[in-house]
Amino acid sequence: MLITCWSSKGGSGTTVVAAALAHLLAAEASGALLVDLGGDLPAALGLPEPYQGLTGWVEGGDLNRLAVEAGPDLRLLPRGPGPLADGSGLAAALAGQGAVVVDAGVLTAGGLGLELALAATTSLLVVRPCFLALRRAVAAPLRPSGVVLVEEPHRALGRSDVEAALGIPVVAVVPWDPAVARRVDAGLLGTSLPRTMARALRGSPWGRGWRPSPPTPLPVVGRPSAALRLLGGGASCGPSVGGEPPTPPAVAVAGRRGPAGSYGPEGGGQEPGCGGGGGAG
Repeated sequence: MLITCWSSKGGSGTTVVAAALAHLLAAEASGALLVDLGGDLPAALGLPEPYQGLTGWVEGGDLNRLAVEAGPDLRLLPRGPGPLADGSGLAAALAGQGAVVVDAGVLTAGGLGLELALAATTSLLVVRPCFLALRRAVAAPLRPSGVVLVEEPHRALGRSDVEAALGIPVVAVVPWDPAVARRVDAGLLGTSLPRTMARALRGSPWGRGWRPSPPTPLPVVGRPSAALRLLGGGASCGPSVGGEPPTPPAVAVAGRRGPAGSYGPEGGGQEPGCGGGGGAG
């Protein structure tokens, strides 16, 4: 089993969701391997900064010697210092590791994260209900198996908006919880999961016989604009992975109203970023 968690925009919560899934799988599958492509997981889990990792791996090498213990029945394969190699053969090497969860971060064209997302048995897009993140996700070169929605208070968009815009089912909704951010800041995510996050992910389709659609590569150029029109924008979707995002529409979410700092004509004329208050990291 290879689950790759990725996002279309930074600050979506991919690292925390991947760590949480790995913790749950470690308990349910008698062991799991958490793969870190971004380099943030050791700090989030309260582990020393590794001196070696994937950056030093070559095809045919032993992945087990690079992994470190990260919790009960959980091992971490850290990124390591320096740049990542092309990672040829990594997906095949991970296939023999049992339950594997990858934190791929933001996908880039030709990057290792995209390769592992395409090779995954389950590819999960982690996204906040943020127009800026959704417009990038619409233009991503990969159709995921499902969406993990990191819910935030005072957002104008909800689960149905995300599903309508992306045409992908939301398979889990993780509520905003400041306890998650506090544990990440303190490096305590490796000790235990906040109950709200564990409950949200444990109740998701994995473990209930969910059979996800395989991830599918999509053409980047010339994508239709129908998904953005569902969110009130009229711009077409150009490349967003490995390039500049599409030109923003004049109106972020037409007809939607919310408090100051939210989306819509009463939101103070701002389009806030998707980093939010850090409820899921």
